[in-house]
This record gives sequence, C-alpha cells and structure tokens, in this order.
Amino acid sequence: MTLPEELKEGKTYIIIYIRDTRSRFLGTFCNYIRDNTCASFNDVIVHYSVYTYDNYIINHYKDYRYYDIEKINNAKMARQHMEERALKIILKRLVNEHFEW
Repeated sequence: MTLPEELKEGKTYIIIYIRDTRSRFLGTFCNYIRDNTCASFNDVIVHYSVYTYDNYIINHYKDYRYYDIEKINNAKMARQHMEERALKIILKRLVNEHFEW
C-alpha cells in the first residue's frame, strides 16, 4: 500500500475507498491540486463497471488506499519464480537427477 504523499506521476494505482471497500478504481496519477487536498487521476476505470473517466479528481484523497500495479505484478512474478525453484528442488530429490523442464 502506498501512502497518499508518495504517489508518483504517471504510475497506475488501484484506488480503494477506506470507508467502503467496494468502491474501487484503477487510474494513472496525474498530480495534486487545491493545496494538496485533492488528487487528479487520468484514464480512471471504475472497478466492476464498464465506465471510464478521462480525468477524475478525488477529493480528500487521504481517505483512500493506493496500491501500485507495478509492485503487485512484481510480487506475483517473484512468488511464481520461488515456487518453480522449490518444485525443481523437490523433483531433483525425488528423481535423484538434475531435472530440467
């Protein structure tokens, strides 16, 4: 989870409202506006919906949680590689040979 002060321009985030976890969005952070009380996002997609907003402004942006898509994808890849390495070790011990896919 990313703190609101750490949002970086051009990065894509999953945006979840703290008080209603069913309110989810996916958007690219643009910039802070109105004395850093609001956050502007481009290409926002409402989760579980087909609606898209070109420019979306979140008021009181500190009431939301932000998850970086890139970090989520990297974590999935790391877990997949770890599972593959573990499986190779197990198969090598079972077969007692050097195992290659």
